[in-house]
Amino acid sequence: MKNGKKHGTEYDWIIPGVLAAAEPFVDGVCHGTVRQWNDQGRSIGTYRMVHGTGLDLWRQQRTNRSVCLSEVAYCKNGAFHGFIWRLEQNQTAVWSECHCQNGLPHGIEREWNPMRRLCRGYPKYHVLGNAVTKRQYLKATTADPTLPKKPTSAMMPGGIGSASLTRPRIRTSAGATRPM
Repeated sequence: MKNGKKHGTEYDWIIPGVLAAAEPFVDGVCHGTVRQWNDQGRSIGTYRMVHGTGLDLWRQQRTNRSVCLSEVAYCKNGAFHGFIWRLEQNQTAVWSECHCQNGLPHGIEREWNPMRRLCRGYPKYHVLGNAVTKRQYLKATTADPTLPKKPTSAMMPGGIGSASLTRPRIRTSAGATRPM
């Protein structure tokens, strides 16, 4: 910590003694090359952030020991800013997607079940962190060009946008699931 902000390298552990990731921070935001390792200490990937801005690419190791991409998140100035996709292990579809602006949910949030149908309670609609009805959301899209107006074909089941049979490991710190 420096002046109350993260400064230096933050380490994430899968279990005691097994390093999963190392993220460099400068003045409270991720800056530099983030490194990820499997449970045997082998590198499974890296990505680079510049002053908290870039594409966060989180990976996982499958049971057959191969590595796959499990999460893609756009970040700006240290906050989620754009789409966040959680991918199936087969790498052909996502099982969860949402949109954020400056770290706040801002768009349509969806999650699919193993039958490739929307989970109960989805889609959810958000405007600058506030849950709204579909009607309120559609009205807001006319005045706010940052809100995704409708789902694209890339987010639909059958292409990128379907359910995962096994949930991918989402980055954890001391055993806690990382919030969306």
